[in-house]
Amino acid sequence: NNQIRFNQIGKDINRFVKVDGEIPNAADEIAVEQTYANNNDIKVGDVLTFTCDDGNEMKYLKTNKYKVTATVVSPLYAGKASATYGSYLNSISIDGQVFVNSKAFKKNAFRGYTSICIRSDSLRGLNTFSDEYAESVKVVEDSLAEAVADIAEARYANIYGDLENE
Repeated sequence: NNQIRFNQIGKDINRFVKVDGEIPNAADEIAVEQTYANNNDIKVGDVLTFTCDDGNEMKYLKTNKYKVTATVVSPLYAGKASATYGSYLNSISIDGQVFVNSKAFKKNAFRGYTSICIRSDSLRGLNTFSDEYAESVKVVEDSLAEAVADIAEARYANIYGDLENE
């Protein structure tokens, strides 16, 4: 059993580099991260079937079978240790990652979405280990905290209301 992270293909942030094949265009097409593909003898043209540990269908995806149309290298995971990738997005361990376009997700897939990727031009060119970078990140974080406070409260009320109605 492998833990696989499904990612929506990004347009501006965390863009991958295509190694082989074509970028997925249909809901049942997938790009596989190159290291995972190599370690598991996955090639462009293969069909992969994904299942949940509990045997249920994939909750947020329209299908569980995907044709591999590309292998890619992604900036999301930079290191590998103990046969799992380290994720800077959260603390889970995964065996690999795949990329699908927005057509692959069901409409309710992003209810309660908990992470976002942000690019800040104010950080461009700064050394990520410098005090100047840390101070600039703090400014961005503070402005985001103010901007999303009302959104978070409204989203919580919306989700809580949905649960009460079910």
